[in-house]
Amino acid sequence: LITIGFIYTIISNIRIRRLKRNLEKKDKLLEEEKSELIKYQNELIIAKDKADEFSKLQSSFISNMRHEIRTPLNAIVGFSDVLVSTIEATKEQEQYIKIIQYNSSLLLKLINDILDLSIIDEKKRKLFFEKADIIPLLESIIVSMRPTAKENVKIIFTHKEDNITIVTDLVRLQQIVFNLIGNAIKFTQVGNITLNVERKIEEEMIQFSFTDTGCGIPIDKQDEVFERFSKVDEFVQGTGLGLAICNEIIKLIGGRIWIDKSYTTGARFIFTLPTNPRVNSDDE
Repeated sequence: LITIGFIYTIISNIRIRRLKRNLEKKDKLLEEEKSELIKYQNELIIAKDKADEFSKLQSSFISNMRHEIRTPLNAIVGFSDVLVSTIEATKEQEQYIKIIQYNSSLLLKLINDILDLSIIDEKKRKLFFEKADIIPLLESIIVSMRPTAKENVKIIFTHKEDNITIVTDLVRLQQIVFNLIGNAIKFTQVGNITLNVERKIEEEMIQFSFTDTGCGIPIDKQDEVFERFSKVDEFVQGTGLGLAICNEIIKLIGGRIWIDKSYTTGARFIFTLPTNPRVNSDDE
């Protein structure tokens, strides 16, 4: 029995020493992993500081560009309008002035789209909510856009109620409507472009639908039209940002936008906005 006990003691000591060595190895590995983790944390802090610094520089750059680029472009657009109204130009000169007007306006829109998207990305877009009847606003937009449509295209505004009051950011609503009607004008050669607005009482939403008789959107592209830089036709001028911007603004306000896939005679975009969004005007 003494011999067995002695052997058991030796085996136990061997096991204890083995366990101790294993624990020492694991402790060493844990220390090494802890050192690596501290190293990565320090690198992450440095990277975050650099990212914050870059973000500040980017914000400053975008802020400067909004002024430095828009100011001369607005001057070009404005003075080309003055030229048209104040001089008796030849047909050739009128054509040149119209080319200046068209391209400067196009360039201004492209820059506005890019800057707007940058602001959304930085979550610095402020929404200024106010209570208003949107029918007069939509009517004025329709009137202003009718001259830009093709000769054989009518822009129609339909609504069942004479007054539809909503709490929203009217400037952003105007931007969305301009974008969607402008998009329809771009792809509609003949027929109608119809904006319909109606109240969805149970959902506490206002629904806007934009229906055109244009070329429509291929089925394989319908799920990606709200993605940035997505274009139905690569040969049509534009950044491919208009619908993405609409989507982002609508989500910020508390609504959603989609394509009516059942409509096949052109394209139909539908979006909703809450009648009384649960967002403060100071929210970003």
